[in-house]
Amino acid sequence: RDSSHKPTDKRSINAITSSQSTSNKQHQQYQPEAALSPRDAFYADSECIELADAAGRVSAELLCPYPPGVPVLFPGEVITAGVIEQLQDTLAQGGAVTGAHDSSLKTVLVVAGSS
Repeated sequence: RDSSHKPTDKRSINAITSSQSTSNKQHQQYQPEAALSPRDAFYADSECIELADAAGRVSAELLCPYPPGVPVLFPGEVITAGVIEQLQDTLAQGGAVTGAHDSSLKTVLVVAGSS
């Protein structure tokens, strides 16, 4: 067993969650706009673009920040600046985003031709 690998301790998770609670208050009133059904978006032609350029585009993937582990973007939903900020905040605070084809979240998959 590799002793250099330390699991994230409870204090670290609590610190991330506490920091996110302030950020999440800004996103609590977010009402997603579905441009396509999740199925249609998932199976549509997609393209990979920079996350910073994704506002207004239609997501082709499910993005779930952890903590808290609740998806903030489903395939078919329009990506907003608020969602981008929340995802970037999660990574900056030591969290992770699951479901992304690019674990660094520098790029995201969007439905081709969506704008």
